[in-house]
Amino acid sequence: MSTAVDGHAGLDRETLDMILESIREFMDRRLPAERLLELDATHEFPEAEVRAMCGELGIQLLFIPEAYDGMGGGAFDVYRVCEVMAHLDLGIATGVLATFLGSDPILWGGTEGQKDRWMTRIANEGLLMAYAATEPEAGSDLAALRTTATPVEEAGTVAGYRINGAKIWISNGGYADLFSVLALAPGGRAGSSWSAGRTVSTTASRKTSTGSGRATRRRSPSTTCRSRRRTSSGGWRGRD
Repeated sequence: MSTAVDGHAGLDRETLDMILESIREFMDRRLPAERLLELDATHEFPEAEVRAMCGELGIQLLFIPEAYDGMGGGAFDVYRVCEVMAHLDLGIATGVLATFLGSDPILWGGTEGQKDRWMTRIANEGLLMAYAATEPEAGSDLAALRTTATPVEEAGTVAGYRINGAKIWISNGGYADLFSVLALAPGGRAGSSWSAGRTVSTTASRKTSTGSGRATRRRSPSTTCRSRRRTSSGGWRGRD
């Protein structure tokens, strides 16, 4: 239930406390200390557990507005959930909260159609997200982004974007169902254009992990995302 706590919009205190206790119980049951040490030793990303936190627990509902089937939590609620998860394990917190970070460009910069389509799916399907901002030359300095998003027109209207660039160290990059890709678009600021879809788009982009197989460093579940199959003029093809 979304209400106000101490003057701040968000969940009521009873609901928030219940969520925090559910997280602690889940971690005790699925990710005890022995399991966390094992994951550290094998550099394994616990995909099943992270997905269960979005499916079984529904943590992603916290930061999704009620209009899109979420719980409408506020900044204080997200802070408390992040604090509890990070206290238990920083790597797990990174994997789960990457969906919160990745959905922000959709929530604040997407069209109403995009928000209704993607935020609702994140809420109901527990989609795991990645936030593609960091680049080899720019790092996380968004003012120095080099990745571009060029509009692709069909029948005189913009049907998608062709994305050219390189992204690295993307949390959840090797496992995410959905990506937010920050890029420079004509007439817009960095991040005003985003491409969302399974492996960036269903027509032109694949994911390749850094290292062998699907294993990545658990403390930073990330990957380098590049395109293996391009459109005729190069780049990734992104659509709504």
